Amino acid sequence: MSLLHRTLLRALPAPFFGALFTLVFLLILQFLIRFSKDLIGRGLPGGIVVELIAYNMAYILALAVPMSVFFAALVAVARLSETQALTVAQAAGISVVRLLWPLALVGALASGAMVYVNNVVLPEANFRARSLWQDIRRSQPAFALRPGVFFTRLSGYAILAQRIPRADRMEDLLVYDLTRGTDARVVIKAARGRLVAEPGERVALVLDDGSVERDAPGGAVPVPLGPTDTGGAVATAADAPTGRTERVRFERLRIRLDLGGFRFERSPSDGFRNDRTTPTSA
Repeated sequence: MSLLHRTLLRALPAPFFGALFTLVFLLILQFLIRFSKDLIGRGLPGGIVVELIAYNMAYILALAVPMSVFFAALVAVARLSETQALTVAQAAGISVVRLLWPLALVGALASGAMVYVNNVVLPEANFRARSLWQDIRRSQPAFALRPGVFFTRLSGYAILAQRIPRADRMEDLLVYDLTRGTDARVVIKAARGRLVAEPGERVALVLDDGSVERDAPGGAVPVPLGPTDTGGAVATAADAPTGRTERVRFERLRIRLDLGGFRFERSPSDGFRNDRTTPTSA
């Protein structure tokens, strides 16, 4: 009798962990596909994505573990039946209850563990996952230029690059500097440009071989750009015939952009709890 029990218990781990791994993989894949639009393009640290998956593992395990236990029990009984051990035991007068009580004990232990997970771990994980989702959705998409599309998420600037041969190289650029308001906008055109990282949360947009245009109703005055630096490379300056537009050509122009608004920030982990985020004891 003990030999049959040991055979049953030895047949459980392989199908249990095989089914658990398959179900967890499929559910994580479904989660990533479903919420990829909220995760991709925001420049999130890898640890944040791993943390989000870890919080959602609570509900994934709540679904996968019972199905894995059921599948493992079916496989264990099927193996006994395949080797005729089940038929021999019944012929010897061994009842099904005496034969399969180890499976019932394993199922009871798994049920007790899942009661704790569902009543304590799952509500807390749901609460933390909801708070993290709110922080992720509040964060702006990462600073990324696309060819032929205006990037307008930078405060005070709109940037258009017609061609981007490399991730940090651009060609045929058009930049609108609106840091002084739409009535005093500055139009910057450049043949080439590149992004250069600077200390802190800043990046420099370095433009080569271009021009700066702005309205100058009072005549020719210096071009008041935002946080820019021409590096003494201004070549020529000329007014339009009407005297209302100033155009300055440059060999190199450096515009400093603050990317602080694109940083992911965590909010305090407190807030309203509903029935899905409150432990059963509460």
